[in-house]
Amino acid sequence: MATRLRQKSTQRSLALALAGVFLLAGASGAAPVEAPGSEAREVGEEALTLLYNLDYGSAISSYRRISEQDPDQPMPHNFLAYSYLLQEMDRLGDLERSICSESKSTLKAPSPIPNPAFVERFESQVNQAMAAADRRLRGNPQDVEALYEMGVAHMLRAFYTFRIRKKALEGLNHARKAQRFCRRSVKIDPYFYDAYLVTGLYDYALGSLPAFARFLLLFKGTRGNKKMGLVEVRATAAHGTRDTTASKIILGILLGREKEWDSVREIVAGLERRYPRNYYLPLLLAAAWEKQGKTEEALAVYESVLDRIGDSASGFERAPVSRIRYQAAVLLLRDGGKERSLTYLDRIIDEPEAPNMLKKLARMRRGTILAPVAARELSGGS
Repeated sequence: MATRLRQKSTQRSLALALAGVFLLAGASGAAPVEAPGSEAREVGEEALTLLYNLDYGSAISSYRRISEQDPDQPMPHNFLAYSYLLQEMDRLGDLERSICSESKSTLKAPSPIPNPAFVERFESQVNQAMAAADRRLRGNPQDVEALYEMGVAHMLRAFYTFRIRKKALEGLNHARKAQRFCRRSVKIDPYFYDAYLVTGLYDYALGSLPAFARFLLLFKGTRGNKKMGLVEVRATAAHGTRDTTASKIILGILLGREKEWDSVREIVAGLERRYPRNYYLPLLLAAAWEKQGKTEEALAVYESVLDRIGDSASGFERAPVSRIRYQAAVLLLRDGGKERSLTYLDRIIDEPEAPNMLKKLARMRRGTILAPVAARELSGGS
């Protein structure tokens, strides 16, 4: 019984570690390949810019055009699956909950249900990518690009299974396959840097497990190396030629786990300049300041985002204003700024469009702040 519980704990720890390092960008870890041909490559680069500026519809339309030009290649199908996945995660609120962590959960909210149309489209594109890569590998088992694309397809499915379907062990199985395909590609060509992003993520996740979990996994021939994983992700960010934005986002997330805050801020600042309509990037910067214990710096970023929302800055009209205010309120409360915290909480309570769950959380926090004051007043008046 104890052995079975330890095995389940190990499996769960590994699944959570993998899911954690794939987040937000997690999906970004599946970096699409540049399209062949100058016209298709140009369309692909424009589509990536649209995608990271959160214009999912336009990006998907561009990727469809690439797919129609060469439907037998795995790359366009991975592009489309990747875009559908990010779009659905955004619709479900998964991206904003991962950044605005204070509003995640004190109150239980029902899990959002994925759109059946998304599931059909995503599965179709991943299946087509795998089928196309498999055809190429049957013709040439040493096809580095096809091995990589098969790994990307499995990584996309792994993340979808982790985050959307909530099937941790099934997702882990796809993550293992992704790692194996990409490891094969770099054994053939050690300078195929893009594949190191997948292998590096997997190694980092396994290397981040508790010691007992790593020990048990050795008996299954599964091992990871946290330091080597980080080296591999750095190599992709420095020398990769596919989706360099994905590798930088992933590297920023891992460096945040390693508390290399200056490097995190440098990465995020560069991405902000490149994708000014992506409101998640400044929120990532604020989260980095928070984790470093720099309250005023984090609040300045949150206020800047709120100002851009108020000014109707392009792309910021969909930003989660209530979650941002709640994050700022809890940050202030934790730092002793009760009066300033009340200002944010009152705005949430009075905001017609604020989610009911957040209004309940705001009222609870407000009551926690005001209850001692009321008690003192009653005591003084007796």
